[in-house]
Amino acid sequence: MTILLYVGRGILLLGVGLVLFVLGYLLAAYTLSSIPTRTSQRPCPVTDTVFVSDNGVHLSLALSLRSLPDSLRRSLILHPATRYAVFGMGERDFYVKVGSWEDLDWKLALRAALLPTPSLIRVYGRQMMDSLWLVVPVCADQHRRIIEYIAHSLKWGTEGKALLCVDTSYGQYDRFYHSRHTYHLWFTCNNWVNGALKYADIPTCRWSPFSGPLMRCLGKRHDPRP
Repeated sequence: MTILLYVGRGILLLGVGLVLFVLGYLLAAYTLSSIPTRTSQRPCPVTDTVFVSDNGVHLSLALSLRSLPDSLRRSLILHPATRYAVFGMGERDFYVKVGSWEDLDWKLALRAALLPTPSLIRVYGRQMMDSLWLVVPVCADQHRRIIEYIAHSLKWGTEGKALLCVDTSYGQYDRFYHSRHTYHLWFTCNNWVNGALKYADIPTCRWSPFSGPLMRCLGKRHDPRP
């Protein structure tokens, strides 16, 4: 009876701790997504644009293909008619094993959330700009730094090409590349996009693991259309 009592108390404490942790995480996400980042405010004439794509859960960065350096462009497997390259970071097993939400396994979701796991960079092309993309005006240095952030996120082989993940793809021209980043609760796919914007000194949020607050944060600072 005493053993059962201790076990019951342990389960209760574990449950309470889990609830408090989740509430604390959500509170941190809400609070930090409401705090804008500080920028250098240096003169920076707009010369180009980058785009943020949102599918409701996952954010990606889209850039004009012509604006990418040759070294990066040659590493990508894109349709010949591609005009925009879309980059998104994600947990490796999510990309490999979860083709749709029906395939989502709670054990996989829990492991991805609680444990540091490898990530991949998904890259695919678009022939036209999506009307739902958020347009972010940038100057030449900001654009260069976003490309630098993307390139540094990729693992590169000895031949100077991004390392392709041959285990999975969403199609001939929708491929995955090995990433330097580790995916975990504090660095999600959306944090990756936010990190690129912060690295480029673009006004954004302090931190947000979710797409909605981050898009609202960006929307307050950038017009949705040019």
